[in-house]
Amino acid sequence: MMSTSQNSQLGTHGTISEPLGERLLGTKAAVYFLWREHNGRKHGDNTSSVDVLFRTIDRQVKNRTMTLKQDRRMVSAYQSWIEAVGT
Repeated sequence: MMSTSQNSQLGTHGTISEPLGERLLGTKAAVYFLWREHNGRKHGDNTSSVDVLFRTIDRQVKNRTMTLKQDRRMVSAYQSWIEAVGT
């Protein structure tokens, strides 16, 4: 059973609303790349600077939203990401 807050975040067709979808995409990318960096450091691989990690996460989110461009929600998610992060 969904809580009221979860229910309010769902669209009319049971899909995730734009702001939540955008946050999930950014969060998933951040967790993935930070975990990769953590494992790399733990096992002695080359490390990346914070700037490189940020650019990598930013580029991946932009690429993913552009590949889903046919979905109008992802176009607005892309625009929101650009506004929040910059170019």
